Amino acid sequence: MKPKIWYKIQKTKRNHSKQLKSGLDILWSKTIKARDKYACCRCHKFYDEGSKGINAHHIFSRVHNSTRFSLLNGVTLCVGCHRFAHREPLIFHRWLEKKIGTKRYEYLQFLKNQVVKLDYGMTRIVLESELKKCQTRGANFQ
Repeated sequence: MKPKIWYKIQKTKRNHSKQLKSGLDILWSKTIKARDKYACCRCHKFYDEGSKGINAHHIFSRVHNSTRFSLLNGVTLCVGCHRFAHREPLIFHRWLEKKIGTKRYEYLQFLKNQVVKLDYGMTRIVLESELKKCQTRGANFQ
């Protein structure tokens, strides 16, 4: 039987990891929205920067660490289109493949199945850098 102190250390490590991921999820979301200029990629409706009517959507689930924080794996959707994406995933993914191109879509499918160990510090640096670029030049890669 392992001592209780070991359990507490492991529990603390898990909580710290969850907090890091949560903070990076928020940063990823802000970066995706800024990159897409706060407009829904499906219906093209524009929103203000702080609006709750717009979401950053993972093309492939956050479960896949290899693409969880990848900017290629995100699109900005209004609440209605986001609901549609989850309600009709096959139709949404067909539309999305046409929008982003088959090569990029297949590349993301390949990436999502890769096993990676995330470096949260480096991920934060990359996301913060990309967010600054988007805010200063209003870039949209699509």
